[in-house]
Amino acid sequence: MILSLKWIGARLGGASAQQVRGAKKLARDPTITVQLLKDIPKFGRKGTIMPVARGRMRNLWFPQGLAKYLSYHDLKNINRGDIVTERDLSFIPETKDRKTSTVGLDILSPEISMRLLNALLPESIEFGRSTISENDTSLHGSITTADVASALRAMVAAGEGDVSRVVIKTEHITLMGMKGKQNEKMDKIQRLGTFKFEIKMEKKAISRKIVVSRQASVAGETVAQASSE
Repeated sequence: MILSLKWIGARLGGASAQQVRGAKKLARDPTITVQLLKDIPKFGRKGTIMPVARGRMRNLWFPQGLAKYLSYHDLKNINRGDIVTERDLSFIPETKDRKTSTVGLDILSPEISMRLLNALLPESIEFGRSTISENDTSLHGSITTADVASALRAMVAAGEGDVSRVVIKTEHITLMGMKGKQNEKMDKIQRLGTFKFEIKMEKKAISRKIVVSRQASVAGETVAQASSE
């Protein structure tokens, strides 16, 4: 009976610790969903509902009356399809007042952006993909520069400080060849293996690796298996 009580106590303690850790992760969520009250260049039109870095909302947009916080009731009644997941980098509002057209336009320079990315990004980024068969390394579908840019944007959005302001476009990404052929440019990746890619903004560039692993389904869960390449 004593052992059983100890076991129960340990289990409860572990559960509490997991809940605390989970709460801390939630508290560190770097973005918050807001609604724009004015047209904001490079982000979106008035009325757009979108996630934004908490620091940007707290320090810039809310004090300037550019966006409003949404209540729990507001969020509950918003259709998920009405939330814009990515900023509109091509949006520039039509206005005669050039000063107004620069509201919120605090894009970092290429030099600063590349320095922040170099410090943030790991040496390799893993993609899990299913293959045509267990004995074939060819992928179902492919990995494109748009896929890589999307993965990088997610990492940037989760970053802290100025790194969340870094803008990554598909045209910034160049896929390179596999080991031994890393100077060959590629349109997309279509097989398992390790590949090189480059991020370039103007004359500044950094390179990292993409590791494509076989994705398998086990008991209804998706897992990535290390490639034998």
